[in-house]
Amino acid sequence: MTCHLHFTFGPVQCFVAQARRTRDLYSGSFLLSWLAYTAMKAVDAAGGEITLPGFAAVKKLVEAKKVKHGVAPNRFVAAFADEQQVEQAAKAAANALQKEWRTIAEAVWEKFAAKAAPSGNDTAAIWKRQIGNFWEIAWAIGGESETVLLGRRKNWRTPPLTIEGGDHCTLMGQYQELSGFVRSKEHVKQNEFWKKIRGQLRNKLNLDDDERLCAIALVKRFFPEIANEIVGYELDADRWPSTVDLAAKPFFDKIKSNEKCVETLRDFPKFKGDHFGQYMNRAALANRKATPFDDEDERGKYRDMLRTLEKAVNDRGGNFYALLLMDGDSMGKLIQDKPAETVTGALTAFSAEAPKIVHKYDGVCVYAGGDDLFALLPLDMVLDCSVEVSKEYKKSFRKHQISEATISAAVIFAHYSVPLRQVIAQAHHFLDDVAKDATERDAIAIAVLKPGGETCSWAKRFDRFQPTDAAENCFKPLIDKFREEGGDIDTLSSKFLYNLRRRFAVLEKDPSDFTADDLVSLFTAELIHGKLDKKPEKARQEREMAKTLIGKLVDICLDANTQKLDFDGARLVRFLALDGKEGNDR
Repeated sequence: MTCHLHFTFGPVQCFVAQARRTRDLYSGSFLLSWLAYTAMKAVDAAGGEITLPGFAAVKKLVEAKKVKHGVAPNRFVAAFADEQQVEQAAKAAANALQKEWRTIAEAVWEKFAAKAAPSGNDTAAIWKRQIGNFWEIAWAIGGESETVLLGRRKNWRTPPLTIEGGDHCTLMGQYQELSGFVRSKEHVKQNEFWKKIRGQLRNKLNLDDDERLCAIALVKRFFPEIANEIVGYELDADRWPSTVDLAAKPFFDKIKSNEKCVETLRDFPKFKGDHFGQYMNRAALANRKATPFDDEDERGKYRDMLRTLEKAVNDRGGNFYALLLMDGDSMGKLIQDKPAETVTGALTAFSAEAPKIVHKYDGVCVYAGGDDLFALLPLDMVLDCSVEVSKEYKKSFRKHQISEATISAAVIFAHYSVPLRQVIAQAHHFLDDVAKDATERDAIAIAVLKPGGETCSWAKRFDRFQPTDAAENCFKPLIDKFREEGGDIDTLSSKFLYNLRRRFAVLEKDPSDFTADDLVSLFTAELIHGKLDKKPEKARQEREMAKTLIGKLVDICLDANTQKLDFDGARLVRFLALDGKEGNDR
């Protein structure tokens, strides 16, 4: 009789999401994937057949060493001939995972922390405690489709205390920072300890002066530095784009293609590196901490060159990038209802194509495996990318004779200065609670996140966001009309959208008073007021054009099920039309 091993480990979300910079995000995701792959290899060596995900595809990707993002999930299922084999393989997988984690941690310790440890307060003991007690591993034996087993097993766990004493890590706040000193009493000793840590670094910017990390965060931050030596993977973390790089990308593409900018770019010495964002953004360039110069006179020089570039293209660098999080809907039910090899085949096909789509839209993958996708993209690319990924997911399953599979998405347009952990938490909330639960799956949920908090949000099912036969998403025609010059009667403006929200905000409170047609008539009258041509036929044509435009706007702002009106859709039109430029939003 065939027995199945259900294996998982964590914590996953907090390990990846507790990130201060994109370096932490990529490194944490890749490290998690590597540990999962290590556990899978142990199960494979023990005679198990990993049925979910497709182990052969994962192995091929990892061993080719061509992908720099995570590909192996923290949860997998393997088939065995008997129960005794399962138990032995589970223990082997757990041991292999922990051993690999300790090996990686030891390499980071020796290279970055060992020399500073004697000047700390019991630093070695803190390191040993945190590294030895971090991962929670759970496994269960049962049928192939019994996805509830791990949930029951995890309910039995007795995790160690996760809120430690002393001063806390600035990245993973529940853990004690490594020096062991209390800053209010021993800040001089604490500063000296971290000064010694920074003395081991090739790039001093990889650990800011105000960063004091725990053992786990230190491993995550510096794993790329020892990855080639320990796991045989060259992870060039210095080339990973920052949030400000992603925010500046649309502006940078525009100046690169403009002949007037060629000479100025040639004289832009700092631009020679891969990180150009802080020099293409006014706020970042003015920030002495974010963009340090040895000679402060240089800052004025770069500011003048940036103004020259802005004038040449009549535009300026943006402050917003996009985080895209996507996850297959009702995967547990699919696994229960469909043959495992069919589901695995579809997921393998999808996970191979999804990163290509992200790269096509100038994005970078953080994780792409199974039914999950986590990526960072420029603001102007993410919506089209999400639609194409959704179509690819459904296509992959249809090829394997599964027509009901869908995927949901969360898109967070975030100001580059908003803490990454906050952006990631918002993305998970909008994916799970808004796109999946509130919008009932096969949906996209969007939010704009500024330093002061969320300013607007919007959600629709994918078939309303961009119908199958449509060439563009529902925002595109409205964005185009907003950007049109000349003030034609069927164009939008900041003033009109603002007045719409201000004058008709009361309509948002009671969804029963007005139908969609009523709202179209009302808003059309607001748009054309005092603008119609004096010739009756021309006026009739203008009224119809305006009505068509407003119909599209109402469709975005009105919930088809509840008939609730929400002007956040209009605010999002304006935000996207202006490319999220700072100072151009209310």
